[in-house]
This record gives sequence, C-alpha cells and structure tokens, in this order.
Amino acid sequence: MRRRSMVTRCCLSGALVAATLLTGCSETKDGISPDATSQAILQVAGDGFTYGQKKRGVRCLMFHATEAERAALASDARRGIGAATVQTVQVIAQRPQTQRCLRESNVLTKTR
Repeated sequence: MRRRSMVTRCCLSGALVAATLLTGCSETKDGISPDATSQAILQVAGDGFTYGQKKRGVRCLMFHATEAERAALASDARRGIGAATVQTVQVIAQRPQTQRCLRESNVLTKTR
C-alpha cells in the first residue's frame, strides 16, 4: 500500500512538472506566444543582419511592443506574414525608445 502511494505521487508530480514546462514554453500569462511573436519579427527583418543582430533586435522590438501588437504579431506568425505584419514591426521600430535600444544593441548597422 505504501509503495503504491509513493509511485502515484512520483507520477503525478512528474506529470505536473511536464505540464508546467510545456505550457511555460508556449504562452505567457497574457496568452501570447513569445516564440510566435519572435518568428514574425524575424521574418520581417529579412537579410542583411547577422544572427546576433536579429536576436538583439527582436528583444528590443518585443520589449517596446504593446500587448496588442505582440498578439497581432503572434497571430500573423500562425496565419502568414503580410503587409499588416510589416507595418506593425515598422511602427514599433520607429518609436524613440525602440530606436535607442536598437542603437545601444548595435542592431542598426547592416552587415551585408
């Protein structure tokens, strides 16, 4: 009887940990997937930037995007990148605080 309850507890706690890890990777508490948002921004960024510049640029853009903009980008990543996606990224990128972040992160200089 004792062995069964111990095995049950181990299985349940393992399942809870796995479920927590899986949901933690897919969405934040606001329901927006950071991975999907990042993918949309990366697709708009295009060529001419190093991988490091793109990653730093994504961080700047995501940090300065509103919740509604992050949700729209995540949705676009699932449905397909279009003119609205490009426009959203441009609006975020043109904000003074985003420009400052991009400059400080050495992202504004294209390499190719």
